[in-house]
Parts: sequence; C-alpha cells; structure tokens
Amino acid sequence: MQYSNLMKRLKKQFRSAKRRITLALLILLVGFLVYVENVSKSGMAEQGALGVFSSLDMGKASSWGAMDKFSDPLSPDSRVISEETLHAVVQSGTSRKAYVKKNYICSEETQLIGTMSVNGILQFAKIHPEFEIAFDSTGGIVFLEHIADLSPKCKQNAFFGIDKLGNLNLYDGAPYEDHVIRTFFQLNVGHLKSSLPEEDWAKLVTGIRISDLAEFNSVLSTFSDYSDVPGRQKQ
Repeated sequence: MQYSNLMKRLKKQFRSAKRRITLALLILLVGFLVYVENVSKSGMAEQGALGVFSSLDMGKASSWGAMDKFSDPLSPDSRVISEETLHAVVQSGTSRKAYVKKNYICSEETQLIGTMSVNGILQFAKIHPEFEIAFDSTGGIVFLEHIADLSPKCKQNAFFGIDKLGNLNLYDGAPYEDHVIRTFFQLNVGHLKSSLPEEDWAKLVTGIRISDLAEFNSVLSTFSDYSDVPGRQKQ
C-alpha cells in the first residue's frame, strides 16, 4: 500500500518535472527564435542603410561610413543619378569645384561654393539630402535644389506679357525690354481680345507685374483658358 502510494507520488512528481522541463525547453526555443529574428532585422536594417553605397570603395573616403542612405523627397530617377554621381566622386578620389544651383519656378540661380574634397562633397550631400547631385560639363559637382517658389529676382522685377507671336511669356522687366525668362503657351489672341476689356488687354501688352507665387499662379491660370492648346506649356 505504501509502495503503491509512493509510486503514485513519484509518477506525479515525474509528470510535473516533465512539464517543467518541457516548458523550460519551450521558453529557450522561443528565446532563440526571437534572437534570430532580431539579428535578421538588424542585418536587413544595416543593408538598407547602406543601399547602393555598400558597393563603393570605403577606403577612398574616411567619412563615407558615416553616410546614411538618402531619406529625401527626390524622385527615384533623381536619387539614382545622385548616387551614381557620388559613386564616381569616391572612385576618382579627386577634389572638384562645387556649385549650388537653385531651380525656381521662374528661373535658375547658380552659386560657386568652392573647390571641395571628396570628403567635403560627401558631407555636404549628407547635410542636404534634398539636393539632386550631378556633374556639370567640366566635371564639377552641382547640387541642384528645386524650389517651388519665385526667385528673389523674379519677386522684384517679373512681368507677364504677350509677344508679337501671341505667346504668353514671363519677363525680367517690362515686356518691351524683351528679356524673356520663360514662355508658357500661345494665346488665342482673337478670342482673348474679344473677351477682355480694353484696359485689361492693355495691361497684358504693357506687362502684368507679379511679386509672389499666388499672383503667378493666378495670372497663369486665368490666361490658360485662352490658350490655343489648353494645358500645354512651353519649356
């Protein structure tokens, strides 16, 4: 009787110990799987951070390791151009003249930064991830910034007007000076003259002064209704 009771207690303890061992093994297994997953995610994150730059020669630029993958508003095509340009810069290992080119809605402005080393170019690119990067015709580096606004110069002296061919143009100064910044589209002059009061037509001929983006968009939108080819703009 005592033996029977002892065996029952031993079997009960064995089953309890077995459950504890099974639970311990399960915990170890879960812990191992979590560890593997974290290592995998870490490796993927590191690979993503390097992007296409991982194929570059790290020895040619000591600062390259500090560069993260671009996190910017550039289009995919612009990003590829920028990455390929920086790749070529690192491979060459030479200093270059560098420029900042601001591409406004109405015009472009270019400013020389100076001669920059490879590390300097990479650091500037890192500080300004919104810039598109390309070579100019002389092998210099151009950091191109797209600005959805009028340039300071346009805000000071830009006019909309019409030329002798009926094109709607943006001018630097009054239209009679004929300094065309940009041509947008050809107007249906007959329809326009018959629709506008004489004083409004006269304003278009002599020039409609604009000083900000809202005025620019308003004038362009108004006269697009009188375009010979609606919605089409000339570059």
